[in-house]
Amino acid sequence: MATPVHRNGSLSAVSLQGFVLVGFGGSAETQALLFAVFLVLYVVTVLGNLTMIIVITLDAHLHSPMYFFLKNLSFVDFCYSSVIAPKAMTIFLSTSKVISFEGCATQFFFFSLLVTTEGFLLAVMAYDRFMAICSPLRYPVTMCPMACARLVLGTYCGGCLNSIVQTSLTFQLPFCSSNRIDHFYCDVPPLLRLACTNTDLNELVMFGICGLIIVSTTLVVLISYGYITVTILRMRSGSGRHKVFSTCGSHMTAVSLFYGTVFVMYAQPGAVASMEQGKVVSVFYTLVIPMLNPLIYSLRNKDVKDALRRLKQRHSLGKEGGHIPFIRRASKESTDDLIKVYNQLMSIPYSHQRPGSTSWGTGSMIMATPVHSNGSLSAVSLQEFVLVGFGGGTDTQALLFAVFLVLYMVAILGNLTMMVLITLDARLHTPMYFFLKNLSFVDLCYSSVIGPKAMANFYSSKVIGVAGCAAQLFFFSFLGTTEALLLAVMAYDRFVAICSPLHYPVTMSPTVCACLVLAAYCGGFLNSIVETSLTFQLPFCSSNRIDHFFCDVPPLLQLACANTSVNELVMFAICGFILMGATLTILVSYGYITMIILSMHSGSRYKVFSTCGSHMTAVSLFYGTGIAIYGQPGGVASKEQGKVVSIFYTLVIPMLNPLIYSLRNKDVKDALRRLRQRCASM
Repeated sequence: MATPVHRNGSLSAVSLQGFVLVGFGGSAETQALLFAVFLVLYVVTVLGNLTMIIVITLDAHLHSPMYFFLKNLSFVDFCYSSVIAPKAMTIFLSTSKVISFEGCATQFFFFSLLVTTEGFLLAVMAYDRFMAICSPLRYPVTMCPMACARLVLGTYCGGCLNSIVQTSLTFQLPFCSSNRIDHFYCDVPPLLRLACTNTDLNELVMFGICGLIIVSTTLVVLISYGYITVTILRMRSGSGRHKVFSTCGSHMTAVSLFYGTVFVMYAQPGAVASMEQGKVVSVFYTLVIPMLNPLIYSLRNKDVKDALRRLKQRHSLGKEGGHIPFIRRASKESTDDLIKVYNQLMSIPYSHQRPGSTSWGTGSMIMATPVHSNGSLSAVSLQEFVLVGFGGGTDTQALLFAVFLVLYMVAILGNLTMMVLITLDARLHTPMYFFLKNLSFVDLCYSSVIGPKAMANFYSSKVIGVAGCAAQLFFFSFLGTTEALLLAVMAYDRFVAICSPLHYPVTMSPTVCACLVLAAYCGGFLNSIVETSLTFQLPFCSSNRIDHFFCDVPPLLQLACANTSVNELVMFAICGFILMGATLTILVSYGYITMIILSMHSGSRYKVFSTCGSHMTAVSLFYGTGIAIYGQPGGVASKEQGKVVSIFYTLVIPMLNPLIYSLRNKDVKDALRRLRQRCASM
């Protein structure tokens, strides 16, 4: 962030540690009334959207693309109202009304992410209705689970990109005129009023991005409903028209409410000046619209009302001791009946559904569900995997258990010690150790994702549920990618510290460091969503035995009974992009560092080499094993090599990192000595 310092003592970015959310103002009675209104709106929003999510998840009749998108819409509504409402209610009853600088940036980031995602989701839902009504025979293929997952992923990615741009542009401004935000949450227009620099560029970018998003998504909605209207007018059946109008009417109501309020707020130049109008309008799209969406889609939707009735019946049967199975292991005849019922729900003739083709099934929402006429294992009956591990006799399993236990315990103790040490010792409160603390946290987490389950499998049935397998892959991919990006960030930090020492305190300010770490986590999150969704939408029907000691993409692709070329290509492309991007950052950073080191006196060189040597060792270990497993096409076929290499980046590297950074680092050893002295004195 730019850092203006004023001789007259006015507030500057140096002293600005937090903001004051002014809210709506008024007396104590007004604040109490506002609290009650916000509380009612928020409670109804949470209950309505959670109910919608639960009903769609539990009722097999709603496992179709339309309700998959509606489930995501309810999730987004629930999340972004939760980003705003609790803090707003707090400031109504609090006297301080303060929000920290980091808290304000975080609130705005997630709010912008989720609101943009909702805008894209509404456009996707319009396209889904267009395909269902105008091309019903091609609908199951066009809107297959993979296509739906990609569309939803695209909405989240679009929201994330917009949020990163808006947040970075806004919070790099110098805030020195005041710290009082004339709003009940952190948003761009009121924040721009606090900046002590020209904000024309920010306003232009906000208008441009929001205008582009609104215009493009509105065009998708209008074109989709234009074709839908033409198709409806050609229908002969009055009941068919009524059903279509009922579904589309709900969506058009939600679209009109959302886009109308957002357009008033953001998509017109100069709107940033109307703060009072903005506060009132903001209440609509932060609380009222998320509250209304479940009501709009349920009160006018027969399928949802029927699902609610079935859920009540299931609940009453459960109280009477009955048992309702979620997924039935069906015979050939009952499976055929299941397909017929599904196709009737989707209004597609049964004759157009080929045996063995992929469709939305009654099972997990993360997997396509092929049904095979020969009765072979399919995604309908696949409820668990078997982790084969390393094999061998009882003695081999006992030895492996001991090795894994030692590695895991050392990794836990080492990373916990590093985190506690950096937190407690004030001399280590610098950017380098801030990143190292996050690296230790990531190492601790992702070794814990793998280690305990792997050790349990050495003495147990080696079974892991499909949901457990998906969760393990998601968190492992998320944390592994985050570590790769963090190592690149740490290289950049060393580059700035050594090559630009005078600019280092400003360039690597706490806000910048927090943004870099947040970007690493966001990158890991996005990659993990892509990898997990692409992998678990595949039909697994050849076997349920994973030839590995944890759930990873390469062994899972071996179990798929579909062409996995796309998955392998995507995995290679994403991992190659991450590895190449991060490696280039590291190489360029250390290229400049080497040039600076060569111009130093011999005494200074040793200290720089000591710090950079530790980091380069960690980078070489991590990236070397990562490239060996993921960064080469065909690497997915080498399972035995993969198992051995995987031990390094799941347990050995998390165990070594604290040792690498502590044994060769004088500051860490001094901090350890001071901590021991403090403990002894206590």
